Amino acid sequence: MVKGDDMQDIYMERRMNRYTYYKLIGILRKNKRDISNILALMQLIEYEIRDIVSITEMVRYEIDYNQSNNFLIKAV
Repeated sequence: MVKGDDMQDIYMERRMNRYTYYKLIGILRKNKRDISNILALMQLIEYEIRDIVSITEMVRYEIDYNQSNNFLIKAV
């Protein structure tokens, strides 16, 4: 996990967000009827918004598609 390169912090944040993303998906699939579903859905929407902003910035700065997948929370 600790390589010491320049992109380490970016990838670490993405890994943490991706881990949380898949845990939230698991919460939604359990079909419990409580507030955890609402909170999970709100957080998932925030992650989707972050990905949309990242995609627009990648288009703006003309980042290669293969490299751009490294910055998205949701795996494409």
